[in-house]
Amino acid sequence: MNIGKKTRFFISLFLVLLIAGLSAGAFAVADANKPVAPSLTAEPFDRTYIDRMDLHIDATQFVFMIDESGKYKLQFTFTAEKTEADFYAVLDDFYIFGMPYTEMTVTAASANGDVVAIPGAELPADYYGNTTPLQWTIEMQFETAEPVHYTPTLQLTYTSGTKYDLSETYRLEIPMVVKVSDLSPLPQIMEDAEVYFTLGIYTEDSLAVLRNKLDEIELALRSPENFNDAQKNIWLQEIADCINALMPL
Repeated sequence: MNIGKKTRFFISLFLVLLIAGLSAGAFAVADANKPVAPSLTAEPFDRTYIDRMDLHIDATQFVFMIDESGKYKLQFTFTAEKTEADFYAVLDDFYIFGMPYTEMTVTAASANGDVVAIPGAELPADYYGNTTPLQWTIEMQFETAEPVHYTPTLQLTYTSGTKYDLSETYRLEIPMVVKVSDLSPLPQIMEDAEVYFTLGIYTEDSLAVLRNKLDEIELALRSPENFNDAQKNIWLQEIADCINALMPL
């Protein structure tokens, strides 16, 4: 039996709507009081061989899709290690300012041993003369009823030197981005569009155009400064155009 393009479109549309309905049902039973995690994270921070210390943060940009609960939670890890075993290095202070938050917790990694707090943590070396890193996980919770764009700063103060008597104190400021965006229904539309690749009724060339567009949007979303409501509407139209241009086999 020959199934026309219009019939195929309605079949695929039904599947998309069905999946969207199942997703909505799953979200309906979610805990409304549980803070929402970021949809996207980006821009790790690495600073090596400077002031006799290596510093690493796994992400400094956090993008959330707005949620009716109004509660959000971000998390990142901070790692510090001195560059030579016989150097002296201590973390003096760790402070984040520039955004309102309701709670912040700092949890030391189990490998830190007795070193729990960041302020006052002297970076160690092991018995064999190897430097060993210290690591902490930072969680921050905040609330907002509307889209926001914060640019907080992580301020780190530390003291280091080739030895204690020659040490100096430094202050480092690391810029961060925390953004709550109303991109609805873009994330769901992008997720639903994946169905078209599983139906087996469209040509590879026309599917490739849709795939390239979805990949382009996903890449752009990893730079939180680069999108807004106007760009969202452009992307929605471009996805619809790619779907409408799908060619049947």
